[in-house]
Amino acid sequence: MTQRVRSAKGVVSDSRGSDDAKAKRKRISDKSNARVAPVFHFFSSTTMSTKHGFVNGFVLPGILFPALTALGVRLITNSLTVSGLGAELSAQCAPGANSSYIHPFTGVHGIDGFICGLVAFFHAELEPQLSPYLLYFAGTSGFLMAFPAIEAHRKGRSLFIAFPIIVGLLGQAITIGITLTIYWLAFIWTGASSRRADAHSHITKPQAESIIFATAVGSMLPSMGLMLFKDPKVTAYWQIFPVYASVAGLAYSFLRPTPRTTESGYKLVRQMYMGMFVSSAIMHLCIVGPKLLDPPALASFVFPSITPLPTTASLSAKADDFLKWDLIFAFGSSVLATLWFARDAAELIVIASWHLFAVPLIGPGASCTGIALWREAALNDEEVEPNPRFKQ
Repeated sequence: MTQRVRSAKGVVSDSRGSDDAKAKRKRISDKSNARVAPVFHFFSSTTMSTKHGFVNGFVLPGILFPALTALGVRLITNSLTVSGLGAELSAQCAPGANSSYIHPFTGVHGIDGFICGLVAFFHAELEPQLSPYLLYFAGTSGFLMAFPAIEAHRKGRSLFIAFPIIVGLLGQAITIGITLTIYWLAFIWTGASSRRADAHSHITKPQAESIIFATAVGSMLPSMGLMLFKDPKVTAYWQIFPVYASVAGLAYSFLRPTPRTTESGYKLVRQMYMGMFVSSAIMHLCIVGPKLLDPPALASFVFPSITPLPTTASLSAKADDFLKWDLIFAFGSSVLATLWFARDAAELIVIASWHLFAVPLIGPGASCTGIALWREAALNDEEVEPNPRFKQ
C-alpha cells in the first residue's frame, strides 16, 4: 500500500514537473513570437486567422494602395513633364543660367541640380505672391507629419514604420502624395492599423514631449521661415526639415531629465491633435470656405486638371496644378487608410460618414486628425487594465 502511494506521488510530481516545463516552454515561445510579430504581423493570427480578415487586412489594401501609387506616379509625373513644368525648372538650373537658385550646396553637380529644381519650384509658389495652395498645404498637413512620428514611438511597432525621417525625406524627394500611398500600405500590412488598447499602446509623456518639440522646432519653424523670407538659400535648407525634426527630437530626449516613473503622454498627444484639428479647420474655412457656395469656383480651386496644362500656361499655374495632385494623393490615401482603424462594421460606417461630412466642411486635414483623436482615445481605453507605470 505504501509503495502504491509513493508511486502515485511520483506520478503527480512528474505530471507537475511536466506541466511546469510546458508552461516555461510556452512563455519562451510567446516571447519569441512577440519579437517576430511586429515585423511580420500580417502573418499573425489576428490578421490571417480567417478568410475575411485575410482579405480585409492583406488583399484589399494590397490592391488599393499600390493602385493609388501607380496612378499617383503617372498623374504627378505627367503634370511635371507633359505640361513643360520640369523643362522650365531645369532651364532655371542649367549651367550658365542667370538664376539666383543655383548654389553649390554640396559640391556634387547632380545633387545641387536637383536641389536647385526644388528651390525653383517652391519659388514659383512663393513669388510674386504666396500661392494659396502652398499656404493651404502648410496649414493643414500637420496630421501627415505628426501621425507617422507618433506611431513610430509605440512599443512593438514594426521596423517598416519606425523611421518617420524616411517618410519625410521621401516626401520631399518624390512628393508626399506618392510617399503616403506606400506608407499607409506598410502601416496596414504590419498590423499597426488594427492595434488595440493594451499596456503597450500608450505613448509615454517624454515621448509625447519629444514629438511636440520636434514638430515645432524641426517642422513648423523652418516652414514659417520658408514662407516669410522667400530666400533661395532658406528654401534650399528647408528641404531637409525632416532631418531637423529628427535631430530636435533626439536632442530633447537626450537633454530631458529621465523621470523616475514613465507617465502616459495621452493628454499631450490629445492636445497636439486638437491643436492641429482646430488650425487645419480654420485654414480650410478661410481659404476654401468662401467657395463652398460657388461650386464652379470650388471645383476649379480644389481639383487639378485631368489633362496636363498646356506648355503655354504660366509657371505658377503649372506649379499649382502639380501641388493639387500632390494634395489629392496625400490626403486621399490618408482618408482611405483611416477606414482600417475601424474595429467593426459599425465603426467603419461612422468613419466613412464622418469623412463625407467633414472633408468638404472642415477639410481633409482636420477630418483625418479627428479620426486620429478618436483612435488615440480608443488606444487609451479606461476599460483596459492599465499598466501601473502609466498613470495620468
